[in-house]
Amino acid sequence: MLHNPRKSNSHKLWKKWAWVLLLLAVFFANRGFRLLIRNWLALHRINSQKGFLSKKIQEESVELKQLSDPAVLELKARKELDFIKKGEIEYRFTPPHKS
Repeated sequence: MLHNPRKSNSHKLWKKWAWVLLLLAVFFANRGFRLLIRNWLALHRINSQKGFLSKKIQEESVELKQLSDPAVLELKARKELDFIKKGEIEYRFTPPHKS
């Protein structure tokens, strides 16, 4: 009897795919594995949020240090909150129209 190597290779390939599909079915049908994947994704999301919040904390601490300077605090109060000192008169001018 003659041996057909092509048929043997296709049989081995079919067996490999059967094992792969069986393992995938076991993993994804398993509730614990799905929870593991879900938790890993949540951990990844939380770590990215942590990085964003760490950067924001650094920016806010720099701004807080700047606000300890009375001149910077006064400038921000005048610019952002429209504060004026007692007895000051505020003048507002409209920009000239371009013709």
